[in-house]
Amino acid sequence: MRTIGKFTNSDVDERKTLPLNSRITLRQLRALKAVAEHGTIAAAADTLGLTGPAIHSQLKNLEEILETPVLETAAGGRRAPTAAGEA
Repeated sequence: MRTIGKFTNSDVDERKTLPLNSRITLRQLRALKAVAEHGTIAAAADTLGLTGPAIHSQLKNLEEILETPVLETAAGGRRAPTAAGEA
């Protein structure tokens, strides 16, 4: 059994089998909602009192859990939710 950080392989595998609703965090959903409402990561970060990289990290983690993109770049460089991001 190999250790990855503070987790073993079996811990990591077990986390992947948890239901989605136990892996998705409220912080990730708030980040997605803010970007969808404001159109940019920067505006969402200002609204939530976070940095752009923090918002980006939350969105990236959410996409990894869902195994699909939640945002796409729309006209004018604004971010819009994908079908998965709206669901």
